[in-house]
Amino acid sequence: PLDRLRGPTTAAGTAPASRTTSAAMPTSTEAPASAATPATAPRSGAAAAPTFTSAADRAPARLPLSLPSLRFLGQVRKTFLVCEGPDGLVVLDQHAADERVVYHRLRTAQRDRAFTAQRLLFPERVEVTPDQAEWVDRAQQDLAHFGLECTRLGPTTVAVHTVPTLLRRIPPATLLADVVAEGQRDGDRAFSDALDTAIATLACHGAIRAGDPLAPEEAQALLRALDAVDEFPTHCPHGRPVLLTLPFSDLEKRLGR
Repeated sequence: PLDRLRGPTTAAGTAPASRTTSAAMPTSTEAPASAATPATAPRSGAAAAPTFTSAADRAPARLPLSLPSLRFLGQVRKTFLVCEGPDGLVVLDQHAADERVVYHRLRTAQRDRAFTAQRLLFPERVEVTPDQAEWVDRAQQDLAHFGLECTRLGPTTVAVHTVPTLLRRIPPATLLADVVAEGQRDGDRAFSDALDTAIATLACHGAIRAGDPLAPEEAQALLRALDAVDEFPTHCPHGRPVLLTLPFSDLEKRLGR
């Protein structure tokens, strides 16, 4: 696992380089995502039968309840977190929930210029195109402030020495590919503009994935972290609902109680 190759966290852009290893830079084909406006509530006149409701139906911009107060019941299919609340069951998509948390933390770090870096024990060599290598060379200082310390080793080779602590789940080559692709989109533009539009994609790639097992303590920590998000915590940056609720009253009707 990549985490075994990483050293201690440092302030972004401050620590020296070390030995290198080799890796290939993947080609990015996905268009950059941007923070989406949450979905609107469904139109009136729908069937009256009890149904599951998403966060978009209940409270587009605010959480409908205090997440830390929920009783965590378990993880289903290594994808969904099932919890018990005072009025019903709450099901969270673990990837969408963590994606919203990472996005919020990235935005906060960008606003405060407070990125921290995780140093790799062995810098990772990434093969790039000549144009990409030149872009990295020009953007070295901005990349270091972001927590992505890189040096150009040759016409098509870049060494990655640190990664942003918030994005330590992402392989360094993929992280560099995402940032470079956004920086070169529509011609070279200011690094801050490129980072602004890349953050949603980076948050997605850096979040807990469907299929990742979570211990109860990790699930509770995610609930607390999501509860601390103050802007559209009910949706991921791409507009997908983070949670849905099943009121006990609906459950009783379905079971004929």
